[in-house]
Amino acid sequence: MTEEQQNAAVMISLSHLRIYDENDSPLVFDTSLSLHQGERLGIVGESGSGKSLTLRAIAGILPKGLHCGGQLSFPSPSGNSRLAMIFQEPATSLNPTMRMGDFVARTWRVHHPDDSKSESWEKASVLLRRVGVDHTEERMMSWPFELSGGLRQRFMIAAALATEPDVLLCDEPTTALDVRVQAQIIELLSTIVRDEGLSLIFVSHDLAVISQICDSLIVMRQGHVLETGRTVSVIRHPKTAYTRELLDADLDYRLSNMVDSTERGV
Repeated sequence: MTEEQQNAAVMISLSHLRIYDENDSPLVFDTSLSLHQGERLGIVGESGSGKSLTLRAIAGILPKGLHCGGQLSFPSPSGNSRLAMIFQEPATSLNPTMRMGDFVARTWRVHHPDDSKSESWEKASVLLRRVGVDHTEERMMSWPFELSGGLRQRFMIAAALATEPDVLLCDEPTTALDVRVQAQIIELLSTIVRDEGLSLIFVSHDLAVISQICDSLIVMRQGHVLETGRTVSVIRHPKTAYTRELLDADLDYRLSNMVDSTERGV
C-alpha cells in the first residue's frame, strides 16, 4: 500500500475474524485487515487456506452451516461501502434461460429502479463496451452457453459495475481461463479499478497472478495469516518458508515480469 493509500479513507475494517463449521471447529483463525480507498489487496494461499472463506465473510455470503465471529465494518466517507463480487466460474452465477444482455440490464435496474427497461438496456450496453465486449448488441442477445469463458467473465464484471460499487471482491476470477485470456482479464480489472478509483480484494492461489494486480498482500495457510506487506517486498524478501514455496511454484520469468508490472503501477 502506498503512503497516499495509507492516508486514504478506510473502506473495509475486519478485526479478529474467526470462521467455524457446523461442529464449531475453526476454519479461519483471528484474521484482521483494513482496506483503504484505492488500495488493491491480494489474499493468496493454497486450497483450504481460508482465503475464499474470508472474502465470503466480508461479502456476507458464507456457505450454509458456517458461522463467524469478529467485527466487520464498512466506514466509507459516504456511508457503508458498496460491495460487488466477481466469482471464479461465471457459468455457475448465470441463469441459462436468460440472455446475457438481460442479465446486466436487470442488475442495473435493481440498483436504479427509476430507470426504464430501455434505459437499463442502454446502460448495460455502455458497461459492456467499457469492459471490452465487441459486437455489443449481438453479444447481448446471446445465451450464456454461446459465449467463451472470457466473454462470460466480462459480462460478470459489467454486472458488478452496474451496482456502482466502491469495492470489488474477486474470488479467483481468472482461474478457469487460459493464460492469454487470464492476462486480458487482469489488465481489464487493473484499468477499471484505477480509472474508477475503486478498492479491490483479489483472492488467488497463484502468487504470480496476485502480483500483477495487487499492491499489498496477505499470505494465508490453514486458516492463519502468515505474512502481510507490500507485494514487491513479500516477493523479494519472503519471511516464511510457505511464502517461498508459493514463489517456487511459479515460473521465474512470469514472476519477474509481474514484479516489474507492479513497480510500474500497472
